[in-house]
Amino acid sequence: MGAPRVAYGEAELNQMLGRRFPLERRVLEALDLSLANPRLTLRPEAARLATEFDLLARDRVFGHSWRGQLALDYGLRFERSDNSLRLVGARVTRLTLDKGGGAQAERIGALVIEQMLADTVIHRLKPEQIDRLTQAGYELGEVKVTVRGVEIDARPRR
Repeated sequence: MGAPRVAYGEAELNQMLGRRFPLERRVLEALDLSLANPRLTLRPEAARLATEFDLLARDRVFGHSWRGQLALDYGLRFERSDNSLRLVGARVTRLTLDKGGGAQAERIGALVIEQMLADTVIHRLKPEQIDRLTQAGYELGEVKVTVRGVEIDARPRR
């Protein structure tokens, strides 16, 4: 028998995201962004995940608002300090806005969203999961995207 691992299937990952979104952030005190209704797909061939969101942006200065769609491609990493799975290397692959947001607005929006989502916590592992692994002499390490979902490999503690 090999080393233990923690695994989450595609349905579980979608549930995790559903608990973390909608995500609302204020950007430069001038723009409120909201990402909602995440729809995750696995991309094991690229060792990444892809998620589509509904987007709402509201200009706080002039009161304009835009709705749109966002497609995001990213990896995950395990953070030992708080036992969390975090989004890493986010790349916006598609951003469309209603009301003719324009190509420049969409490019700037993509950059802002990539920065906004950097290191976002997707899930925190339960303390009892970590305790069982620690007692068995293991610690969690690399996160892998497979055709079945996401696996976090365990390795002997150092």
